[in-house]
Amino acid sequence: MPYGTLGRLAVVAPTPGVNVNTQLHRNLHPDIGIASIPVAYEKVTVEGITAMSRRTVEAVKIFQSYRPDMVFFGCTTGSLIGGDGYDQRLGEELKEATGARYASTTTTAVLRALEKLKARRLTIVTPYPDEVNEKERLFLEHLGYTVDEIVGLGHEDPRLIPKTEPQEIYDLAKKAWKPTSEALFVSCTGLCILDVIPPLEEALGAPLVTSNQASVWEIGTFFGHHSEESKRKLGQLFQ
Repeated sequence: MPYGTLGRLAVVAPTPGVNVNTQLHRNLHPDIGIASIPVAYEKVTVEGITAMSRRTVEAVKIFQSYRPDMVFFGCTTGSLIGGDGYDQRLGEELKEATGARYASTTTTAVLRALEKLKARRLTIVTPYPDEVNEKERLFLEHLGYTVDEIVGLGHEDPRLIPKTEPQEIYDLAKKAWKPTSEALFVSCTGLCILDVIPPLEEALGAPLVTSNQASVWEIGTFFGHHSEESKRKLGQLFQ
């Protein structure tokens, strides 16, 4: 049976975005066909993220002949850096640029995941510097979320983010966690942390949303199928 029987997915993600692409391939249903393209990403700052995000619409035009059913921007801050409603506006531009039936972004996926989990108070852990964390906090608070805490690793070099050990995020999350929160959100598709979802949910007694986990859930929901491995391993969101 050929790949892509459930449909075609086009993914655009910042370099060095090896983790988002690898985790989508490993955790989406195997009958979803996936094509991906990178966009340059020089610095994890407001200016650097804005520049990277602006490149995505032009980059995805290459997918027009691929004729995707869905186009997806795999970056959290890149899909919220423009403020209120930016993920929706960017999604519409990506849809128009590719001819896809549907477009989404990591930010859109995270918001829908939080809605499913009925989580409005959050503790947030990121690899970002403070100025980027502040943009994320303001974006979420403008939508009515309460951010009890947001802490980051302070990385401005995007090449450092994929090298982050899962244990480092696990430890930072436990230290940052506020019992008043209804969910933990670990932000950034560059992190490779899906394996810590079950132990962190157990340790905190609360659901966990990560950027790539939410992306897998959002894409799988659109295509109408989640892989059995995702349903077993990716936490309360898939229950």
